[in-house]
Amino acid sequence: MILKNMSFFVFLAWNLTFCVLPVAAVYAASETPIRIEADKMESFEKEGAVRFSGNVEAIQGDIKILSHVMTVTYEKTDPGKNKNDSGQKMKKLVATGNVKLYKGDTRGTAKTMEYYAKDSKVILKGDAKALQNKNWVEGERIIMYLDEGRSIVERGPEKGGRVKAFIMSGEGPGAAPSTKEKKK
Repeated sequence: MILKNMSFFVFLAWNLTFCVLPVAAVYAASETPIRIEADKMESFEKEGAVRFSGNVEAIQGDIKILSHVMTVTYEKTDPGKNKNDSGQKMKKLVATGNVKLYKGDTRGTAKTMEYYAKDSKVILKGDAKALQNKNWVEGERIIMYLDEGRSIVERGPEKGGRVKAFIMSGEGPGAAPSTKEKKK
């Protein structure tokens, strides 16, 4: 019974971190346009960055990111190689201040979200939490290695800080599959 619950926990943790939050990777790789709205936008061409601030809302398909500030750092590319190339490639995306990510029935929250395109890595920092239905995992930091298919949830530096998970079991919406359903 404990082993079955552990395998479900591993499945849940994977689902929460890799189905909820590979958001920035989808943003960087997809040809679907991204709509970003904010109270203010500043472009820093020398630094290769654009900063959106005040009630930032970024939407691409069914993925939404909300934050107080979002900074996208990019590098120039050779648009001659690909007719769809805009001449810029995202290097890093940082969302700060009450970050919320949504995709279907899953969501993530943190004080800060960082996405590193080259490493295909997402880091949620500061009261990081990933939720799906009534199940959740939380820690001070959640690191997702998207290409490797693995994640790490870390506790905070305070004494006694712990990683936490809440897994619903039983019947009903949002519940873990029962052992009867697994045997079928």
